[in-house]
Amino acid sequence: MFQPRRFFPIHCELITLCGVCVLPCADAPITTLQACLAKGGFARLQGLNLSGCSLSFDQLRSLLQQLTATNSTDGGQGLAAALKTLEVGANPGTQHDDFEGLVQQLREARPGLDVHWRVADSDAPPGSD
Repeated sequence: MFQPRRFFPIHCELITLCGVCVLPCADAPITTLQACLAKGGFARLQGLNLSGCSLSFDQLRSLLQQLTATNSTDGGQGLAAALKTLEVGANPGTQHDDFEGLVQQLREARPGLDVHWRVADSDAPPGSD
């Protein structure tokens, strides 16, 4: 039986999974996260750090497409509408030729979302930190 609360607190504002995805069943945490998002969980989530989780291109593509999509049930805002920062660096999937295009699509759909996937990535203007 699917029990997302075993992996994540549903009402949190920041999730960091750095390296946690390297488990015998490596798909479990990311699959569970995506299932929670699909059910409207993490509505207040502001930061999601998946750096160094050994995520493949297919896993990253699925997550980024999910975050890019909007639908009528969420008022056209997309899932995890409060998300401000997404960190996905140090994952093998970021090296795929098509990854940068997926990031661009996400940034166009959600201009308020700061996506980090390379060392120097930030959508913030220089000197704003």
